[in-house]
Amino acid sequence: MTPSLRIATVLFVFLALISCSSPKLEEIKGLPEKEPASEEIKSDAVPLREATPSTQPAGSSGTSVSSKPMEPLPLAPPPTEPGPPPVNGSNGGLNIYEEPNDKDFERTQTGVSQSRRSAPPKIEFTDSGVKIPELPPLELAEGEPVEATIINPYRTANIGTEVSGIIDRFDPEEGDLVRSGQVVCEVSKERYTLLAQRAAEEVKGLEMAVSRAERSLKIMQDLLAQEAATKQDLIKAQTEFEMAKVGLEKAIKEKSLAELNLEACQVIAPFKGYIAVKYKQTFEPVDRMEKIFAIVDTAKVFAVANMPENALSAVKRGVPASFIDAQGIKYTGAVEKMGAMIDPKSRTKRVWVLIDNERGRLIVGMVGTLQIEKPEDK
Repeated sequence: MTPSLRIATVLFVFLALISCSSPKLEEIKGLPEKEPASEEIKSDAVPLREATPSTQPAGSSGTSVSSKPMEPLPLAPPPTEPGPPPVNGSNGGLNIYEEPNDKDFERTQTGVSQSRRSAPPKIEFTDSGVKIPELPPLELAEGEPVEATIINPYRTANIGTEVSGIIDRFDPEEGDLVRSGQVVCEVSKERYTLLAQRAAEEVKGLEMAVSRAERSLKIMQDLLAQEAATKQDLIKAQTEFEMAKVGLEKAIKEKSLAELNLEACQVIAPFKGYIAVKYKQTFEPVDRMEKIFAIVDTAKVFAVANMPENALSAVKRGVPASFIDAQGIKYTGAVEKMGAMIDPKSRTKRVWVLIDNERGRLIVGMVGTLQIEKPEDK
């Protein structure tokens, strides 16, 4: 058989196979979308015959096709149902699915895969996004240190003034140590000095008026005894004397208020500590009761930690405890106070451990671990 004849024969057989095995377009359109059509197509398939060139003597130009039953062509696998859509869009993002296997749960979030041997939490798909239940908080074994313990000052205060004016002097800088009672800054006091002087002069004048009214009252009493004055004159003298005393009392209060304002021009440190923050600078205006600086007392410090609920049985007031800084240095102290409530979300309770810090090694804001000593470690 010549090569051209072989090619023609193969093309004929291929076209015959396609025409016999392909279903009609109308039948495909009538099929359901989610049901595989393999059985229906397979039942309508007609067994094909393989065309093979017969053996002919050399020189013969004719061809003969021998019939041989063939198996139907393999059909494409039925379409599978698509999985749940991605939560944050189709282009990457957070894809979370609920796996049917409870023994091994894998969840991929931003490229991080986690495996849990316990039953997976039930994930809900809501209109606002994916709702994942919170995992139970970490429980702490007895004697295990608590991480993220922060050093807090023993006491702190934001200091202001009771008067308004311009800051004339503010010498200490942030980080400087000040003594208890030391003048930290001064507000302009010329105006308050004049007000105090005027109040003092008013008091002196009213004291003289009271003394004069008192003498007049005694004279009227003597004249009334000698029947040289009437009772009406005596009542008038008594009224003037009482009014003079009321005026004096009012002036004395005004004088005390002026003196207090004058004293308030000098802002003093209520206790020994460090200047933590300067809210104002020299020559800046300040209003009444406005903050000027913050002071912290670090002679003693608190190591504050959130203690897990399962470890609270060993935590009591006065129990020895230690704070361990990032370099591994241990500072000993004792539990000073505890919070009144347990946080229902984190299931922790706040604990304050008081530690002496005369050398100033512990700085406010340091982070370390808190170790509650066991009874046998005492």
